[in-house]
Formats: sequence, structure tokens, C-alpha cells
Amino acid sequence: MAAGVEGPETGRSDWGGLLPQWGAVAFTGLLSLALSSVLGRTLGPKDFGILSYALSFAAILAVLQDGGFRTLLFREKASRREGGEGGLGPLLGRALRYTAGVTLVLAGFTLLLPLEDRGALCLALVLTGLGAVSGYVSSLLKGRGLFSREALWQVLTRVFTAGAVLAALAVTRRVEWILSAWSLGLALAFLTPPGMGTLAGEIRRPSVKGPAPGRRTLLAFLAIDAATLVYFRCDMVLLPYLAADRAETGIYASAYRILEGAILAATPAAHMFFRIVRRRWTGGERVASYFFRGVGAMALAGALSGAAGFLLGPPVLSLLFGSDFSRAGPVLQTLSLSLLFILPNFFLTQGALAFDLEWPYAFSAAGTAGVNVALNFLLIPRLGAEGAAWATFASEGMLGAALLFFLVPRLRRGVARGGGE
Repeated sequence: MAAGVEGPETGRSDWGGLLPQWGAVAFTGLLSLALSSVLGRTLGPKDFGILSYALSFAAILAVLQDGGFRTLLFREKASRREGGEGGLGPLLGRALRYTAGVTLVLAGFTLLLPLEDRGALCLALVLTGLGAVSGYVSSLLKGRGLFSREALWQVLTRVFTAGAVLAALAVTRRVEWILSAWSLGLALAFLTPPGMGTLAGEIRRPSVKGPAPGRRTLLAFLAIDAATLVYFRCDMVLLPYLAADRAETGIYASAYRILEGAILAATPAAHMFFRIVRRRWTGGERVASYFFRGVGAMALAGALSGAAGFLLGPPVLSLLFGSDFSRAGPVLQTLSLSLLFILPNFFLTQGALAFDLEWPYAFSAAGTAGVNVALNFLLIPRLGAEGAAWATFASEGMLGAALLFFLVPRLRRGVARGGGE
């Protein structure tokens, strides 16, 4: 396709799945909240704590179980050079074998280590391994532009897992059985057409021609996921140790819950934007103008949502969590200001992935994570939860500046290598 010509795959239809995606985010979020409430009330503080500990332990190691394949499958499936017909069967097969092997190794080591609740930890790893495969299904569907079908996949996996967990709760309170039921529910979801149909269909398609992405690319995606995990989790880990009052952790967590709502709402738009610019760029079009208009729109959305959070956030917090959390108001106001950077950074990070800048992105993410940890050590002892919020604000600004530094020269060069230059 000639540069500047808009075809049927880069028009308004690319945004047609946005409402179903938002609906899926809202449905799965509310169902997760309800399930957490039921689990907490049924299991009690002790067993619910064990379950949360096991899931958190596995969530950290899930970065290794994914190995960067989720992002790679999405990017390769969204590339115009695939021609819309080629399948990623060999790459998908590598991903499935890798995830299965890493899950077995991690579970085996977990059973051998002198850890409490080793059985629960091992079963949680099985669950996150299945979750990685679920992510591969999502990546393939989104890469093909089937966002409505991917929204259905989100709903199905959450309904199947919630149903299995509730069925287990009807007969037992043992954490190991609940985790087993959770995994069984997710495994059953793969039997539905969006699950097994997507995986089997991809393997049956004629393979994509051309060189397969190498280990260096996967390592970059793995580094990005690891740095992002450190960046988004270190404040919650450091607050109990650095803050003068341990209640500051709960204060920050309540404010961050509100921020997460804005982040979740922006995620579907970011993924659709990624697919559009990836297909345009690899198809030989000049995409700089469209890309920066999108980033500007997200900056405007960040300014508006930040202003709304700054003005309305404190009363909403008190309404949701009670008057005891009124101290979280200033924290939420600072986090709301961060949306001015967070929302455009969503599109900037997707651009870095779309334009084959995974290693500059990895270095930027690692540097941001390091700065964020240092700022938390500096600010939390002085300002408590509000110090963690200011660390987030500063780190997001730094990440955006670093990404622009790498993106602007790449976009000035025009279209992708091999895409019509």
C-alpha cells in the first residue's frame, strides 16, 4: 500500500471492538471484586492470606513463564508483512513448549525448597502457566483485529474460573483445592471456540515466510516485563518498611486502586492503537502524524481525567473505603496528576513495541524502575504514601521523555525496513 493511503484495515473499523473491550474490562473487574469478597468472607483472614500470598508469589514468576512470547505473538500477528494469511504456528509451538517447560521447572523447585505452603505455591504456578497460554490466545485474537472475540475470551475465562472456584468453595475450604479448581476452570475455557479454535487454527495456517524473531527479541520483552513489574510493585513492597506508620501502605493501596481504574480503561485503546500503527508502519505507510495525534489525544485525556481525579477523587475515596481513608485524598490527587504522563505513555510504549524499538524501551524501563526505587527510598521516609505517589509522578515523566528520545528519530526515517522505503 502506498504511503499515506488508508486501506480498509486501518480505518474506523479498527476501533469497532473498543466498546466490547471496555465491557469485558468492566465485567471481569466487577466479577473479580465479587469473587475476592466471597473468598475473603468464606476463607477467613488466615486462609485468604495464604491464597493471596500464593497468587502473588506466582504472579512474580509469571514473567518467566511468559518469556516475552505474549508481546511477540501480538506484534508478529499485527504486522502487515504477514499478509493476513500466514500463521504463527512454529512460534506458537515454541511458546507453548517454553511455558510448559518453565512451569514444570519452577513447580519442581518450589516443591524442593523449604517453603511454607509449598503445595499452594506449586498449584498457583500451574494456574499462572495456564494464564500465560490464555494470554497467547488474547495476543493472537488482538493481532488479527478480532477485539470483540477477544473480549468474549476475557469474559469466558473469568466466568469459567469463577464458577469453578465457587463450586469448590461449596465443598471445601482448602486453599490447594481452590487453586486446583481455578486451574481446572481455566483449562475448561480452552475447550471453547475462542480458546482451542484460536490455537488450533493458528497452527493449521500456512506458516509466515521470512526469518523468525530470535532470542534477543524475546529477551528484550522479558526485560521490559521484569522492569515494569519492579516499577509497579516496588512502592507497595517498600512502604511497610520505609514509612513511619504501617497504615501508610493501606492509604496508598486505596488511592492506587482508583488510579488502576483509569489504567484499565485505557488498556483496550492502547492495544488497538498498537495494531493500527504496527500494520501501517510494516505496510509501508508514513505513520508519524497519526502516531503523534494519538499521543496528543491521550495527553488531553490524561489532563482531563487527572483534573477529575484531583477534584473528585478524595470524596469518592471516602465513599468507597470509609472515613478512615480520608488521609488518602492528597495521595490520590498526586497520583491523578501522574495521569498526564501515564496515559500518553501508554501509546508511547506501544509505539516503541510497534516500531521495533524493544531494546531502547527495555533500557528506558529499566532506568525508570531504578529511578523509581531510588525515589521511593528517598521520599517515603519523609512523606509516607504521598512520597510514593510523587515517585510515580516523576518516574512516569522520565519514562515519557526517554521514549520520545528514541521514537522521534525512528519516525523521522519514515516507514519500516522492508516496508517500501
